[in-house]
Amino acid sequence: PTNAVVATPMPVEVVLTAAPTETPVAYEPPAPTCPNALDGSIKVDSKATLYYAVVPSSPSTSNNGILCGRLEAKNGDGWIGLAISTNGNMIGSEAVIGMPDE
Repeated sequence: PTNAVVATPMPVEVVLTAAPTETPVAYEPPAPTCPNALDGSIKVDSKATLYYAVVPSSPSTSNNGILCGRLEAKNGDGWIGLAISTNGNMIGSEAVIGMPDE
């Protein structure tokens, strides 16, 4: 005779516990920065030139692109100014005024 082992199925209780999870943090793309060289330029008049670079959004859907610029005036003892407006008016615009080196 052959000795046979018969396995009897037994109910097994399995308890699964979830590992603690961290609160997800929204991805913040790094802020764009101005390049060392401003490759674009526009001659404003005989004494002033605007140098600029456009840094596109990264990633393209982040809406974080920037305009970098430097306005230079030659042999001036006055001032230069640059303003940005959404409606063409001075009221409510953003402005920068530069004085010559002393």
